[in-house]
Parts: sequence; C-alpha cells; structure tokens
Amino acid sequence: MTKSHVLNTIVVMAVALTTIACNFSGTDEVADSEIVLDGKRILNCDCGESVFEIPYSVTGVAEGIVPEAEADVDWLSRVETEDLAVLAFRVEGNRTPDDRTGRIVLSLAGAEPVIFTVIQAADKENDSPAQHYIDAFGGGHFAAKPELLYKLVNDAPEAIQWLNDLGVEF
Repeated sequence: MTKSHVLNTIVVMAVALTTIACNFSGTDEVADSEIVLDGKRILNCDCGESVFEIPYSVTGVAEGIVPEAEADVDWLSRVETEDLAVLAFRVEGNRTPDDRTGRIVLSLAGAEPVIFTVIQAADKENDSPAQHYIDAFGGGHFAAKPELLYKLVNDAPEAIQWLNDLGVEF
C-alpha cells in the first residue's frame, strides 16, 4: 500500500465519520411532527388595515404544542399562535404606491417550518378599472380589441381571487 493510498483511505474515513456525526443530534427533540395550515399558504389583501385568523394544526408527536410565529416585516403585527389551532395577525394599512410582501414563519422543534405569505396591494391614487383600461390600451399601442380589454380589466379581480382560492401562488 502506498502512502497516497493510505492517505486517501484516511480522508474518506474522516469524511464519513464527519457526515455521521453531523447527522446525529444526540438530543431528545420532538420528531415526526408537522405544522399544517388549513387552506392556502398565501393571502392577497387590499391596502386597508385588517385582522386575519388562519386555522392550523400540529400533527405527530408534538400534537397539542403551540408553535412559535414570527413575521419578517413590521407591517404584519400582533402575530400570535397563543390559541392552539389559530394563527392570528394584523396587517397594517398600506399607504405606499407599491405592493408589498411579508412572511410569517411558524416553527416548532422537530417540524419543518411553515411559511405563510401575505401580499398587500398598494394604495394608488388613480387605481381604478377605468384608469387600468386606459393604461393597458395605450400600453398595447391601441391595438387591443376594446371589448376584450374591457372584460379583462373589469373581471380581473374576481379571476385573481378565484385563482388564489384554488391555491395558485403569484
């Protein structure tokens, strides 16, 4: 056996032992649990201030334990899971000209974290179907069929809500 062969064997064994050591936690953490949100993991809301309650459950060996919840933005406030089975939070009003997105992470030892996304519409001065129609018609170099564009602009909010209810994430 050559020196390089012995050295390669030692390196392979060291990598294998490191991998095994990293996979062994040696703790008594809760295992085989899951946080399940009832319904979709995304919420589209208007620019106004609102309070929401989203049902959830914990399954597996951690059933009955309340997960922690934390928001990544300050406009999602009063984020609570104190009551088992309900994630409650407040969305502050959006007075900016831009849509915004925030996330709430539900976590529990031994379970994969669950991310709940909130997309809040902007508060735009000229935001109306009529303004949207004019912008879209001009943006298309006036080549659109007016009756189709009218239908698109006026039916879009219901279509988006329907897709959102089906679980489509934008």
